[in-house]
Amino acid sequence: MPAEFAARIKRVGIVNAMDDENFAAAVKATGRKKFIIAGVTTMCARSSRH
Repeated sequence: MPAEFAARIKRVGIVNAMDDENFAAAVKATGRKKFIIAGVTTMCARSSRH
């Protein structure tokens, strides 16, 4: 396992990352005033035809 992957901030399935206490603490611990966050979302929609 790459070190970067092992060091990732593990969080539960909360949509707003800053609502996760571990993530928010890790961001605040950087001491930065500006922070760029990128992410991927997956959404599945199902349509039923009759």
